[in-house]
Amino acid sequence: AEELINEALASPMELWDDWIKMTAWHLLGEIQKARSDFEEADKSFAEYLLLSFELGKDVYIANGYYSLGEVSQALGKHEDAEELFSEALAIYESIGEEMGHANCLLQLGTCQARLAKFEEAQRSLTKAFEIYRRLGNHSGQASVLVGIGDIHLDQSKLDEAEEIYTQAMDGHMYESDDRGRASILFGLGTIHLERSKYSEAEGTITEALDIYTRLEDGVGRTNSFLLLGRLRTRQGRYDEAKTLISTASWIAVDLNYDPALNLVDTYLSQVYEAETASAEIPLSSSDQDPSQEPSEDANESVPSPVTVDSSSEKISP
Repeated sequence: AEELINEALASPMELWDDWIKMTAWHLLGEIQKARSDFEEADKSFAEYLLLSFELGKDVYIANGYYSLGEVSQALGKHEDAEELFSEALAIYESIGEEMGHANCLLQLGTCQARLAKFEEAQRSLTKAFEIYRRLGNHSGQASVLVGIGDIHLDQSKLDEAEEIYTQAMDGHMYESDDRGRASILFGLGTIHLERSKYSEAEGTITEALDIYTRLEDGVGRTNSFLLLGRLRTRQGRYDEAKTLISTASWIAVDLNYDPALNLVDTYLSQVYEAETASAEIPLSSSDQDPSQEPSEDANESVPSPVTVDSSSEKISP
């Protein structure tokens, strides 16, 4: 499909009317975004927005701002995304386009959360949920719940986050949305990791990774490999941790995904520091293998022989 659209766009443009050209650019951008080619998608959506201004149709202009916001958000440019979604939101609201209004509030709330504007994010997501509920859109409601769960997780409110994620999962709102299900699994995996429940963490993160791989979602795969790298570091399986983090780095480089690249050096440093510290600590016969999960009788708040600073270990699902 992408090849056909590119061939068509390469043909003499005087043979096309503006609406067809605009639609072709948008379709091309969606294909590029779906395979995580965000820089090319950004160029295609910019062409779409330019043509939408020439046509003077508000809904097309709003769609252009929205699509560019999605790309900026995927690239970790949250300030730019917030501005683009705000532009789209104002138009959707003015023309009474409720689904666009709700979708934009959802994405805007996600951006605000990434910028630690938690109160604003909560307000945006709550408004989105109300519109989705009025429209009977269950998938949208579930997406909002995940967004709220992410806010709790970003603030280390693990119980609240788990309750929200479980509500979305148990409500079967994501039965036909694999990407949404993967987001929930990723969030639950993060919670299990923070609680040192390593078996549960590995199961949910691996399941999320499988879904992202099937969907060819490069960003989801990158984040999942990074999270598995953190898990292996906590378990003292340092060689595996390095391999997983390096794999994430290769994917992130290919995607120009700066948020992940910014974390790679930090995570690898943590692995090497933990590995060095572990080598300096003599283990007695009674010491537990750090790669093993604590027993049910053990107090999970007791640290492993080597602990890793988790203050910088936040990954966006």
